[in-house]
Amino acid sequence: MAYVRRTDTLMYEVINKVRDMERVALNPYDIEGIKADTPEYNELYHIVEDVVWKEAPELKGKLPDEWLEYCTYKEVRLKIPNPADPTDRNTTLTVDVKVPDGAASFKLTPQYNERDRYYGRPTASVSLDAEDVPPLTTKWFEDRAAKVEKRKEIADEYHDTANKLSAFMKAHASLNTMLEAMPAFEHYVPQSFMDRLRKPNKKRESNGVKITIAEELNIDTNKLASMAVGHRMLTAGSQ
Repeated sequence: MAYVRRTDTLMYEVINKVRDMERVALNPYDIEGIKADTPEYNELYHIVEDVVWKEAPELKGKLPDEWLEYCTYKEVRLKIPNPADPTDRNTTLTVDVKVPDGAASFKLTPQYNERDRYYGRPTASVSLDAEDVPPLTTKWFEDRAAKVEKRKEIADEYHDTANKLSAFMKAHASLNTMLEAMPAFEHYVPQSFMDRLRKPNKKRESNGVKITIAEELNIDTNKLASMAVGHRMLTAGSQ
């Protein structure tokens, strides 16, 4: 077995592998907006006029068309607050709702008359109040919050693993002693380094750098191996 000394390249590639594993682990919890032709989108499409006319519902559909000539839109941009915290603008959701081909345009109230401001028919911007947010969209916000929490949990776990592996590698002079101290570390070593390690070579002496065992760094070797196996399972279909 050859002697493979610790290098910056080895350390970089090990930590980079941890980051790759983190990205794969986060994939199931990606956060996407509300897309067209989903139940949430269709629900929003059907509440647009009700929300706009809620201050005067008795006038909805009663005003002459000529009064609303410049209040008709094929597209409305909805700004939807998080029902759990309407004041947090960072969690506000924006959804562009479009009228399908052949369907009647949205008829909004006179306050959305854009005749003097734009040419043609711009997108009307409609801000919902928290009480206007429909059930499916409320559930979407709840699901998003759960995903955000899970993503943070995963990111913290991999950040901790990367820091501990970095400290572990710095405490060793070679890949040889790293693997002797913690066999599970092999799951994180690039194949090119393992190939070099397995080549026959003359024995070399360590440069005297103190070896710090995994226990001293509080590395859970079972968990480390479990994370690597889980990563392989997640990526098995893409190999």
